[in-house]
Amino acid sequence: VLRNILEHHWDEKALLVETERIETLVKPYLVHQTKAEIAQIVQEEARGWIEWLRKNPAEAREEALNSRDFRRLPTGAQQAIMEAIQQIVDEEKERGENQETEQ
Repeated sequence: VLRNILEHHWDEKALLVETERIETLVKPYLVHQTKAEIAQIVQEEARGWIEWLRKNPAEAREEALNSRDFRRLPTGAQQAIMEAIQQIVDEEKERGENQETEQ
């Protein structure tokens, strides 16, 4: 049965033409950026998040980190943001301790 299909219905030239036609349709939607460019974009996105998170209270930060937008970020950006959050929390604790010591 398979041999019959291959012999009578398999048209390699027609399949290649169809493949090229589909490629032409899809090509405009493909990412044409290099890995370095994508990494740069991810890094800039993470920086924007971190800057915003630094300027907002813990409640707003927690809500942002539980948002769909955060979950859609690439893993590398999420990791950088989480590390920055830990640093922000540590800085806030240190400032709070310094204020208590000064009083």
